[in-house]
Amino acid sequence: MTFLRKNTELAYDMLIDQAGVDFPSQSPRFTIAYLLHSMKFNNRLRIKTKVAAGVAVDSVSAIWKAANWMERETAEMFGITFKNHPNPQHILLPDDFVGYPLRKDYDVKGPNFDQPFQVCLDE
Repeated sequence: MTFLRKNTELAYDMLIDQAGVDFPSQSPRFTIAYLLHSMKFNNRLRIKTKVAAGVAVDSVSAIWKAANWMERETAEMFGITFKNHPNPQHILLPDDFVGYPLRKDYDVKGPNFDQPFQVCLDE
């Protein structure tokens, strides 16, 4: 990834999107897709990597700052861990939330489904 950013003939200087996908019947189970853009050459590049459950992936947030929140969201929703992430805290869910809601095996009714969802707006 550093090569794609630093190489002057490529110059992928913008991370447009990063997302996780769950394929529970495949091995490895997860896919992470990165969509890069070169402002200099107006090129786009999609990179996909497969990740097994419980295996950490190197964070690209030091290369593209936009990856910071995208990786946090992917970690929360799929349970994929990013090594050397500068701030691996929850960004969307409460800190005490249990489970990974975008995994395909997540119980869609969830715990306490019949109870109202409580939101804490401190900060």
